[in-house]
Amino acid sequence: MTYISEKAKDFREQADDILLYYYSQRVPIFHSPAFQCSHFLLFLLAASVPTEKNLVSQFLVGESLWLQAARRNCRFFEYIFLYKDAVLFQIEQVTKLCSKIALTEPWDPYDIPANSTYEDQYYIGGPGDEIMVQEWSDRKPARKLESWVGVYTIKDCYPVQETYTRNYSVTTSTRFFDLQLGISDPSVFTPPSTCQEALPRRMKDEC
Repeated sequence: MTYISEKAKDFREQADDILLYYYSQRVPIFHSPAFQCSHFLLFLLAASVPTEKNLVSQFLVGESLWLQAARRNCRFFEYIFLYKDAVLFQIEQVTKLCSKIALTEPWDPYDIPANSTYEDQYYIGGPGDEIMVQEWSDRKPARKLESWVGVYTIKDCYPVQETYTRNYSVTTSTRFFDLQLGISDPSVFTPPSTCQEALPRRMKDEC
C-alpha cells in the first residue's frame, strides 16, 4: 500500500503509540481498553468512509504479522559477540533486559578455509551490472552433503553469503551487504548499562 489518507494516518499513529506504550509497560495490550478503542476507531473509519474502506483494510492486513507477534508476546533480541572475552550478551529490545552467556563457539573469520572444496563460479546480477563470485563448501568425497557453503566475490574475496547446517535440522544463513573496511563505531560492541546486572542464562523467544 502506497497511500492512506491523513485521517487514517492519524488513527494508525495513535494505535501504534498505544501498542508501544502497553508493550513497553508489559501490559496485555490486546485486553487493554485503549488498544481496543483505537482499533475500533479504525474499523469505524473503514465502515463510515467507503473510499477509505479498502485502504484501511489493507493497513490492518499489512500490520497483521506484527500484531500477531505482539499477541503472542514475541520478544526480539540484539546479540553482542565478544570472542576475545568468550562472552555473549543477549539484549531484549524493549526492556533492555540483558543476559550474559559463555561464548563457546570459535570466531568465524568469514574466509575460505584451506581445506574447502570448490563448487562453482558464476555471475550475480545482469549484463553491465554483474559481479563474479565463487562458491565453496566443506563437502568431502566420502560425504554426500556439506554442512557449510560460502559464496565470495572473485575480487577482494568479500563474503556474499554463508550457510551452515547442523544435525540436518538447524540451518543458519548469513547474507552480507553494505560492507565497509574497519569499524566506524566501536561503541556498538559496548553492552548497555543493564548488562552490569545480567542474567546468567539465555532468555527464551517466547513466541
